[in-house]
Amino acid sequence: MTRRDAAARTDVMSGGRSYILFILMLVYVFNFLDRQILAILAEDIKADLGLSDSAMGFLLGTSFAVVYGVFGLALGKAADVASRKNVIAWSISFWSLMTAASGLARSFLPLASARMGVGVGEAGASPAVYSLICDIFPPRFRTTALAFYSSGIFLGAGIGLFIGGYILTIWQSAFPVPAEAPGGLAGWQAAFLIVGFPGLLLALWVATLREPPRGSGDGVLVAPHGNPLKAVLQTLMSLVPPFNFAALFVVGGAAAVLKNLLMMGLVATGVKALIALTGNVYQWVTLGVGIYSVSSWVQHLALTDRSAFGMLFRCRTVVLSNLGCVGVTFVTAAALGWLPVFFQRYHQAPADEVGLVLGLSYATAGFAGVMVGGWMTDRLVAARGAASRLLVIAVALAGAGLAIAMLVQVPSKWHAYALTIPFNFLSAACYGPGAANANSLVTPRIRATASATYIVIQVLLGTALGPYIVGAVSDSFIARGWSPGAAVADGMLVALIALVPSIILLCVSATSANADEANRFEREKSFGESGPAEPWGQATVRCSR
Repeated sequence: MTRRDAAARTDVMSGGRSYILFILMLVYVFNFLDRQILAILAEDIKADLGLSDSAMGFLLGTSFAVVYGVFGLALGKAADVASRKNVIAWSISFWSLMTAASGLARSFLPLASARMGVGVGEAGASPAVYSLICDIFPPRFRTTALAFYSSGIFLGAGIGLFIGGYILTIWQSAFPVPAEAPGGLAGWQAAFLIVGFPGLLLALWVATLREPPRGSGDGVLVAPHGNPLKAVLQTLMSLVPPFNFAALFVVGGAAAVLKNLLMMGLVATGVKALIALTGNVYQWVTLGVGIYSVSSWVQHLALTDRSAFGMLFRCRTVVLSNLGCVGVTFVTAAALGWLPVFFQRYHQAPADEVGLVLGLSYATAGFAGVMVGGWMTDRLVAARGAASRLLVIAVALAGAGLAIAMLVQVPSKWHAYALTIPFNFLSAACYGPGAANANSLVTPRIRATASATYIVIQVLLGTALGPYIVGAVSDSFIARGWSPGAAVADGMLVALIALVPSIILLCVSATSANADEANRFEREKSFGESGPAEPWGQATVRCSR
């Protein structure tokens, strides 16, 4: 390690790390503020644009999630080979502009396109932040640090609901006739414009940060990449047709291209079947493109980085735990998207009241849950090993599901509001352990890529499906005579089915987590990475099966 690197590490690992962590947490606050404000505006958008619940589910989940996941892989690679603070700063700038652009939309397609743009921008933040935090904090504090960062989810969601509801009410009171408002803007359009631009100031602040040497959190130094731009472009080309065919041909020949075309055919067949079943073209074409792009990336990774592919896709603990965490994202995304609508429809609560009460619940109970979950998990990991992270998630997820099941069935509005507190606390407790698990099972060289892989699995199977399924089920029930409020309540109950396989996968993956975390450097070598010397042993081992 050079003298300059050592000085940087000393600076970051002293008092400066709390300052950096606070700024990174603000990144997540703005991330979720811009993402979640849509939920409190949903009823007005639906009425103004004449949309169904399925279409709103697409806007709340799939339109954002697919591009978020796909571009997260390319931007995750950028965070592994380039300046992480610059990746974060440019990402904030782009998603802030796209949030503001959402306020200029006057029909479904422009709004969906703007939300996709928000997804592209936000995709670059978390992989880079996870990597930074793991270099700023040693393993024994890592879950707590990641939990503090993850608290931005609930603070941002809470602030987004409050600000969105407040702006909506004030704007509609001042301009009851939208045509007489400045620019002819409706309240929901004004809300997007108002919350979008402040993120540009945060981007400038992030650009001033000093980041630690890569790998310093684990006591190793990762050499800088020789050509970061080339590495990022290669990753992007592996995702996007027709460039992915050329990229695969270069590294795998005609056989790799043929295999990819077969994969494309299978995905297209599945998409066609789902369109025939539901009649929703946008949802399944968008999700199908995302799944195909990610599958192409995985195929390219297997041919170009044998070690990274092995660490991420040939280790049972990594695969099963990543899939198990999908239940957290599925239910949380569905609840964050549809609970404001539920209270407005089922309990006839006004938007400003819903924004205030749910905003406070998200911000306080969510913040408390993510911090307590991280703190408790760090202590359990120190005493009982890495498996504790996965068991904490399983227990908290079961409790969060029970809270939602009770919430949508109690007759009292205020009892339902009260039940958002245990739901937010318990669901939030899962975030720190989930992020720490994804990062702790791999080595520093691929940590941002591992984070992006973890995120893409969560968003494609959780965020893209949870809100949509609630909306689709709600539409189905409304067509059968349910009231709109009862339909969305029952849709949320149906979504809870996803918790069963998730909890089973988490418990199974916990059985091998301790061994696989302890042997991560040896596993990397066994898959072919020369990498930095591992100070705790030289044995060559494979991942637990």
